[in-house]
Formats: sequence, C-alpha cells, structure tokens
Amino acid sequence: IVVAAGPSLNKNIAELKRAKNKAFIIACDTAIKPLIKEGIIPDMYATVDGKKPPMLVDVEEIKEIPLLCSMFSSYEIMKEHKGKKFFFNEGYILFNQLYNKNGISFEPVNGGGSVATFAFSLAYMIGFQRIILVGQDLAFTNNKTHADGTFQDKMEEIDTRGLIMVEGNYEEKIPCRGDYKLYLDWYNDYIEGCQKVNKLRVINATEGGAKIRNTELMTLKEAIDIECNKEVNIGDYIEKLEPVFNKEQRKIAVQ
Repeated sequence: IVVAAGPSLNKNIAELKRAKNKAFIIACDTAIKPLIKEGIIPDMYATVDGKKPPMLVDVEEIKEIPLLCSMFSSYEIMKEHKGKKFFFNEGYILFNQLYNKNGISFEPVNGGGSVATFAFSLAYMIGFQRIILVGQDLAFTNNKTHADGTFQDKMEEIDTRGLIMVEGNYEEKIPCRGDYKLYLDWYNDYIEGCQKVNKLRVINATEGGAKIRNTELMTLKEAIDIECNKEVNIGDYIEKLEPVFNKEQRKIAVQ
C-alpha cells in the first residue's frame, strides 16, 4: 500500500489500521503526521526532496522507521533518522563508482520524480504483484493541495481557476497542476509498461483525485477486505537485512 498525502487521504486514512501487519505500508513523508495522529506506523516511509521541510516529519515515532531516500534527500531529515536507509540509484557517477569498486550491482530506478512515484517503483521492483494507492489524488480534490494535518492542521482551499482540467475518479473533470500532471502521465505510462511484462494489479483506493489508467477503482475499505487477509510482519524481514557494504567495502568507499 503506497500512502500519499493528497486531500482525499482524510476520508479513508483510519481504514489503514486494519491493513497493519497484513500489507507492506510505505508512506510518503508528507503523509507521516496524519498517519501518526491516527496511530498508524508505516513499515517504511519515503523522502526525496532536498528542500523538504523537516517539520513535516518532526515526530519522534518515525526516527526508527526504515527510510527510502535519495542521495540528495534533506540533510536535516536524514540527520535525525536513526533507522535503516534504502537508497535508490539516480544515475550519479560517484555513487555508481562506489558500487563498481566493490563489485556490487546498483540497479537504477525509474522513479517518476515524486516521492509517491519512487515508493511505487520500489514496490514494483521488490516484486509485489498487487499495489494499492491511497491519497494519490494528483489533483486539487475539494480545491486543496494536500490532506489536512500535513503542512497545516486545516489546509486552505485555493483558487483553481485557470488550472489544467483532467478526468477524475469520481468527477468528470478535476483541476490539476503542471507537476501533478507530469506524475499522472508517469503513472499512466509506467503501469501500462509493467502490466505488459507481468500480472501487476494496481488498485486505486484514492477516494477522489485524478483518474489513473489501468487501475481498478474501489474504496480503501473494499480493497483491504479483499486483499489484506493474511498476517505478515514486514518489520521482521527488514530487520534481517544486512548493509550492502561490509566493513572492508566501507573502507574502500570512504577512500
């Protein structure tokens, strides 16, 4: 389950309690505070932007949560995080050389440019065949940019006149910003490509927002009822993972 922080997240966030220990829950950094407020600790969270405001994740409960991050994620956020970190390959020569010198493959990720798209890519690359999207509005549902409890306790409604209009999940047309449209196009193309090579099933449980092609639309309650019915402790699997570089390889990397 990929949890983004679109405005519709407030509608169904409480349902995610039922999915805990029955799904791999990876949250975007901006969705952390609303999740913690509901008593939901994700199995992993993701951060990408080097200028992401630290106040979005300034909660004690997440410091040990495994983190999916960029080589250039916010220094302030990375400094405070004490748990395991998972880096994706953005194609920078320096980092590839560190791996090459140690004889380790570092596969690139088609990340899509946003924290949610990177989280989705991770889920796909791990090998999940069913991915549920939550809060992935990619549009101004109720004329808001994000869910309440993210940047503000109560997000303001904004003037959406003059914005791009795209097909909605539950509305004929819904306002969409330029960068949201880029991410929407990425989802449309990426999911189509994935489905050509395997049986990837994507359920869009975003109860609002823009329509993403090749996804099944249903409520989060329905999705959890159908898909989340087997106990699994994701934390145990992550805890067993060892660092990519051993002690000697780390020395080589530092040199």
